[in-house]
Amino acid sequence: MSEPQSPFPTLPVIYDEVATAQTVRAATLTRMAQACDVLASGRPARRGHIVSAYPNGTITRTYVLSYKRTSDAIGYLYLAAHSRLGYRGDQLTIDLTIRDAGGHSVASSSVLIPVGFKVGTIYTVPASVAGTDGAGLATLAYVATIADGYLDLGALAATLTDPDWSLEFAVAAPSGTGSLVDLIECWEMPRGIVDNADTYGSLVGALMPGRPLTSGDITEDGIARLRQTLTGARLAQRTYSQECFGPDDVTAALVPRTTSLSYAALPELDDGAGAATAYTFRVRTITGDSGGEVARARFRYLVSGGGTANLKVTTGIASYATGSLTSATWAWSPWLAVRLKANATGHLESVHFEGKTTAGTLYVSGWILEENVS
Repeated sequence: MSEPQSPFPTLPVIYDEVATAQTVRAATLTRMAQACDVLASGRPARRGHIVSAYPNGTITRTYVLSYKRTSDAIGYLYLAAHSRLGYRGDQLTIDLTIRDAGGHSVASSSVLIPVGFKVGTIYTVPASVAGTDGAGLATLAYVATIADGYLDLGALAATLTDPDWSLEFAVAAPSGTGSLVDLIECWEMPRGIVDNADTYGSLVGALMPGRPLTSGDITEDGIARLRQTLTGARLAQRTYSQECFGPDDVTAALVPRTTSLSYAALPELDDGAGAATAYTFRVRTITGDSGGEVARARFRYLVSGGGTANLKVTTGIASYATGSLTSATWAWSPWLAVRLKANATGHLESVHFEGKTTAGTLYVSGWILEENVS
């Protein structure tokens, strides 16, 4: 009987080898390339979600998320909308418009907007469902994805030249009944396919084992691509928290608000005894600065009654105030620079915000807190 045969090359060799303009078998470079992949493209950085987006009868309600494009290290943003509750035959539409701070916009009629998020695309609650109540309310045994797709960020940036974007989801019910969108989510997509012109590089690694890695010019050494990929990972800012509390509608009961003349928790976000809702997350250590890691926050707000409002963010380092906010229409506050504590156990940080207004009512339909690494 012949001796057992060992295949050549073995699978571990094929999948661990990294080619950087020339074949490299050094374990150190292989592991470095894999680490770069995980940091740069294996973990989506920015994200956001809207819970329970519902129209007001036949009246459209608009829910807004923030997105800031700080580099081209991430090329795509995934979008999805899910629903699991409604009456048989109910209809829902989601009309997505993207605007930037410079006044430019991309309407849902654009080829850059996924089909499920275009005006006129209607989702109808199916007649065949797992169960219904006596009134015909359809309770699905599964969560139905009623729309999904992705945004090509580079293509959008040709029109949206200011990096501060607003994703405006206008939810409507053509039939005028009580269906709702349980969840709208967005998150940056990992990248696996790149080209030589990619400024920040990306290591194809185990996705396409053995493929040569180049950076800008095929004559460049692959180590440059490792460095550029890490640079892209650093500049792809992470979202620590993004919440859409409700629609841009002052009549919506869930939208947080306050009439307080001094800083106080917004009643809808009061955890009891006047304590504001705290958001806890793990801080990514980039600079290791003793003064805390840099971050930024902004709020979707409106002030009625001619008041001048302020919002204050409190972190484990200090409290930071927005300054005067006066918009009588829904708008984003200017970005507020804050610092986050990164030296606690597990690098966990807890952040909350409070508001006040000199007159009228301050409404806050959403906020975002993200890294601000340069």
